[in-house]
Amino acid sequence: MRNVANTMRRWEQRLVWLINSRISSARLDVPMRLLSGLGSAWTALGLCLVLWFLPGHRSQAAALSIAVTGSHLLVQAMKRLFKRSRPYGKLVAVRTITARLADGSFPSGHTTAAFSIAGVFAVTTSLAATPLWTLAALTGLSRVYLGHHYPTDVLAGAAIGISFAALAAGIVI
Repeated sequence: MRNVANTMRRWEQRLVWLINSRISSARLDVPMRLLSGLGSAWTALGLCLVLWFLPGHRSQAAALSIAVTGSHLLVQAMKRLFKRSRPYGKLVAVRTITARLADGSFPSGHTTAAFSIAGVFAVTTSLAATPLWTLAALTGLSRVYLGHHYPTDVLAGAAIGISFAALAAGIVI
């Protein structure tokens, strides 16, 4: 079992290096920062507020509020429980172009929020599903590109976001 864990860790570190260092370029830095911002708490909060005040979108706003709040609480608890160091704190030569964060790496909160948003909209507005799932996946990729997360942080965040979106949509809609 230990060999499997070591193999996974090496694979994940190589993937971080590939995404963060190998494919990085000045041309991608700004789009990746913008994509990362799509999963910020401020983006999610702003979207919830806009939906609350749009006629006919109250149930969508409620589902999004539940999904984002619930998933955020779980992510914060998991970060405190696992206390995983971020790639830039553990690996040599990880490039960062945004502020370094003090909290844990696992799971990715930005990815969780992006998938919570995409999931709620996929249920309530099927036309927007494909572009929103794509943006959510790119948000997760941006977190590795920026040196803030490992791929498993992103995968866990996506799973949490999707789960809370499905739960919230089932409760409200």
